[in-house]
Amino acid sequence: MELKEVNKVFYNELDRNRTFTEYDSTYVFTTENISGYIPDLNGKDVLTVCSSGDHYLNAYLHGANRVDLFDINRLTLMFLKLKRTALMNLDREVFIEYFGIDNKNNIFNYEIYLKFAKYLDEDVYEYFNYLYKLCKYSGNYLYFATSLFFTDRSDPYTIYSSNDYLTPSNYSILKNILFNKPFNSEFICTDVNNLSCKLSNNYDAIFLSNIQDYQNSSEYINTVKDLHGHLKDNGSLFFAYCYHATKAYHDKVLREFVDKNPEAYSILIKSIYSDGRREDITDKVLVLGKYI
Repeated sequence: MELKEVNKVFYNELDRNRTFTEYDSTYVFTTENISGYIPDLNGKDVLTVCSSGDHYLNAYLHGANRVDLFDINRLTLMFLKLKRTALMNLDREVFIEYFGIDNKNNIFNYEIYLKFAKYLDEDVYEYFNYLYKLCKYSGNYLYFATSLFFTDRSDPYTIYSSNDYLTPSNYSILKNILFNKPFNSEFICTDVNNLSCKLSNNYDAIFLSNIQDYQNSSEYINTVKDLHGHLKDNGSLFFAYCYHATKAYHDKVLREFVDKNPEAYSILIKSIYSDGRREDITDKVLVLGKYI
């Protein structure tokens, strides 16, 4: 871990000429409704963007055999390992308190951190100890005063409704799964457009979240085609998560893809509620299947 690069994030010295960098801010929780579209993954091999770690956790809850990870931001792996270790060693109520779901005032509390820190991998332990030292061991300062270090755009309702693993029964189930499954995920630090050439495995499901929002359309279409080649038979590539999508928006994304691809790809458009309190607001997920 290059701590001098971590300092750039901490002190807001990032090169913002690029959209994302190898060392960048980290999402605390997902901003998409994973529970609304994640399929049964029993015995399946999965590749997903790392981000907040929520795709990883939900995938194992839904039966995944193996979950590999990619992200241009290598700090996401540090945060996933923190979240995974916390879940394995904290009661649900304490986990919720530590990650500030219901109340941000006690987020990343150092005393709670000490309850599970000894179980962290050495590099993760070094990384978070360094952060706490920078913040004078105040988790509140780490979260609020260094707002560019962590990104959290989800309210409590969205966090709970988007993550099946946060229900009391599922939390216990996932804890048991993780205790019986040593961390063996491959992590590839790369931009999505360079991902395909770095893969050595094929997968039953690939999750790209809303990466399409930050991509050049033509380049991303080629990326999707390349990643389609890493699907197993009957696999699914979730290649575009569209927030609050109007029909015109998702039709545009779909049309750009289809117009530039004479191949008869099978594409599914799945509509899900982005906010369960309002049925007029929907997100859409574009899914490319390998059925031909």
